Amino acid sequence: MSWEWLVVLVIMLAMNVFLFLVFWTAVQRADSQVREIFYRKLQDIHSMSKERMEKLEQTERSCEEMEERLQELQDEERKRKKVQVYQTAGAQKLQPLSAVSVSSARFRNTEIKEQYRYIRDHMDIDTNEVVRAFAAGLSDEPSDAEAYETLAGKFPFEARYELLTLSEEDQAQVLFATLSDTERSILNDYLETCEDGSLDVLSFFDYVESEARLRDGTIQVYTGDRENPLTIQDTRVRWARDPAICEGCRIRYRDCLYDYSL
Repeated sequence: MSWEWLVVLVIMLAMNVFLFLVFWTAVQRADSQVREIFYRKLQDIHSMSKERMEKLEQTERSCEEMEERLQELQDEERKRKKVQVYQTAGAQKLQPLSAVSVSSARFRNTEIKEQYRYIRDHMDIDTNEVVRAFAAGLSDEPSDAEAYETLAGKFPFEARYELLTLSEEDQAQVLFATLSDTERSILNDYLETCEDGSLDVLSFFDYVESEARLRDGTIQVYTGDRENPLTIQDTRVRWARDPAICEGCRIRYRDCLYDYSL
């Protein structure tokens, strides 16, 4: 009985060795095939990159030759013009120049001077008068930015980010418990602008600060002058330079822009 088990064990061992050799041979063959494919692809890539480098070098040489040829042509043209100038100076008698004989510089668009003169003549805007009339029309409009500024001041950046650590329900409870009736109405106005009615703390305070800037009653005047041309005495009026403005001014008041410029 023991001999039979020994024979079985030897046969199983031989089969395992045979299977191991078969698998090992297959792995070695697959590895060699993968390496062969990899080296072949690598050679193809190398040959392609070499061809591209040769084409690039050829293109660079062609560009250099074209630049050298262009420089030669420019040098020849300058020499030819110099010869023509010398010939003309020797053939003609020089005469003194007068202010009348000197012609003005040529422009690509010869009508630009006439157009600019027409604009200066027909677009005579007194910026101070425009701003004064604009401010006079707003003298009875009260500024309602105080409530927004107070609300933004109640929650500095540290307090806003502390609110972010709370759940949305807790955020709303803290806000409604802290805010006044007027400030709660501002919060309700913001929630109405949200599609899903959810509260975003940072977005809400961005909304509050934006509304405060729009409602503070500031009359922002933009002109193209390098220095402030305004002489009007009004604390609401502020000036800023806008290089894009050639003539006139622009006025920004709250969320509206009034353009009196070119």
